[in-house]
Amino acid sequence: MRRNRPAALVATLFALALVASACASSDDTTTTNADAGSQDTTTTVEAPPEETTTTAAAEPVLLYSILDENESLGQFFPESRKALEAAALFINENGGFGGTGRPVVIEICVGEVDPNVNAECGREIVDSAAIAAVGSAICTNDTAYPILNEAMVPNIGPLTCLPSTFQSENSVSVNAGIQGAVAIEAAIACKVLGAETVYLNLVNADSILATQPVYDGTLQALGCAPSAKTIEMDRAGADGASAVAQMGGADVVLNLLAPPQPAPVIIAADQQDLEATLVFTPTNMSSVILENTGESAEGVMTARWYAAPDSGAPGYDVYSEYLGRVDGLKHIADEFGTAAWVSVLTLDQAFRDCADCEISRSGALQALNGLSGFDAGGIAPTIDFTITPAHPLTAGCETGQGPCFSRIFSLQGFVGIVEGGVIVTFGDGQPIG
Repeated sequence: MRRNRPAALVATLFALALVASACASSDDTTTTNADAGSQDTTTTVEAPPEETTTTAAAEPVLLYSILDENESLGQFFPESRKALEAAALFINENGGFGGTGRPVVIEICVGEVDPNVNAECGREIVDSAAIAAVGSAICTNDTAYPILNEAMVPNIGPLTCLPSTFQSENSVSVNAGIQGAVAIEAAIACKVLGAETVYLNLVNADSILATQPVYDGTLQALGCAPSAKTIEMDRAGADGASAVAQMGGADVVLNLLAPPQPAPVIIAADQQDLEATLVFTPTNMSSVILENTGESAEGVMTARWYAAPDSGAPGYDVYSEYLGRVDGLKHIADEFGTAAWVSVLTLDQAFRDCADCEISRSGALQALNGLSGFDAGGIAPTIDFTITPAHPLTAGCETGQGPCFSRIFSLQGFVGIVEGGVIVTFGDGQPIG
């Protein structure tokens, strides 16, 4: 049985060739009370619900997001916050969560880039009435997601650079993740820029350094030489000048850094007149980076999970309208924000398509495993969780020789470039990978 889809989000395919597998649901505890207590690290984003005819129908549905922000490290996700707020407003003005008339409330737990605090956030979600986590941004420690996995809390749209998101039935990706992003970066270097000499500039975290084989494998698969040098930046440091000083001789430098690090690299490259083209992942070209680099970022290129706002995807009209209403329109191209928006709408649409699914944790997994043909108005890959993909990233999964990354089907994506202080489409706008 299918609830009505919001008409503004029904659009034709315009994005990556990403589909995902169906996984078994879990008989987890049903949750209905959305008045979960907040701790000091938690904030709430919500919007006024539509009028409903019964008290039961108006009972809020609670969701959570973990954002690994830390003021002293300069790591913030402002567009994620605004996108979550905008998504709640959109849902609450368009039939309520899953078309039930019930308003959605989204709580944010701040991880502080601290494994202990992230674990506390995981436990807070498990102990709450939340039916799912949505749009979380953690990529430096893997303590929160395993807690969600053990409790089978649906985890929609997490950044898929952490091992626990590769193989868990409850982890549902809505983009190609870090592995996909680095493959897109490599395709930009080889296919778009025709680079002969490629360097990698990586933060020295184990989960990030582990992407080097993906970079090199993609370069070689496309007929280019593997990377000639890997520069490592300390996780706690932001010495962009020293990193750029090691980039001489490269045609292209592919970067995968901690969120505060791209800005000093971009500024140093401008100051040192670096000849190589810098390419970054979606996670490295946030609104914060654009604001902190100004004109120095002109011409910097970025791999993108999603089509850019100038692509003409009708879903961006809806997204921009609601971002504007929550005063978050400045950097609509920020993919942390886009991923958060798509995550919430994916879960909402899954319930709209499954009116018989109970609004609970196990019901969310049941609804998600039946979702197909949703693309957030052309912004996102066309999502189909009803089929089992066959992708190189899943090779060796069953034998333990490779990651169980079965919800990622394609490593294709888009190419963006910074022009006039914003990210726009580079080239013909067609997906590459």
